[in-house]
Amino acid sequence: MPSPFLRPDSVAFGHMLTDAAVGILSEAGATAFSSRALAATLGITPSALSQRAGRTEVLRVVFVFFADRWEAWTHDLGPSAVPARLPETEDEVLGVRAWHALDELARGELAQGNDVPAAVLALARERESELVARRLTGLLGARPADADLAVVMALVGGLRREVTTTPEPSISTAMATELLTGHVASLAARLPQSVRSQSVRSQSVRSA
Repeated sequence: MPSPFLRPDSVAFGHMLTDAAVGILSEAGATAFSSRALAATLGITPSALSQRAGRTEVLRVVFVFFADRWEAWTHDLGPSAVPARLPETEDEVLGVRAWHALDELARGELAQGNDVPAAVLALARERESELVARRLTGLLGARPADADLAVVMALVGGLRREVTTTPEPSISTAMATELLTGHVASLAARLPQSVRSQSVRSQSVRSA
């Protein structure tokens, strides 16, 4: 099964660059990311890479291409009792580690005046948040309050981090899934039955 975060068969510069970045970031973290490290992974000289793209452009390409992969992964959930994906395979674990490292890298770039990486990740988070809101609406029978959605997104982020902690995860994916499912159940229990029923009827009418 192909990795959701790698495109090893692509010869497009953006995909090759992003694959190299994912390998570096997932294994060694944000502090290991550099043009020299990317060039070494790609099997070219740093000067050859800089001739193709400077640091700012390299960062933009890596963040944009990875964000596309992240969105594809988060959206590919299918029927589930949880509203967001948690990493299950080793490839997914490496991808989530890369996401965390990119987040750290984006904060460093922002401090230096480059707001593009942070903006790319913010848009990816916004899109996933809206997706999770729609999934929660289906699970709960009513759209969650903004505060409840924010808590779910924070919980998902924390669980993803704990499942991918190195050298050993703090909790298993099964345990993380159980915690997330339990939280969704607690949200459902707080909703009046009349609200849930009305929402379910409205969804049925829209899908008819």
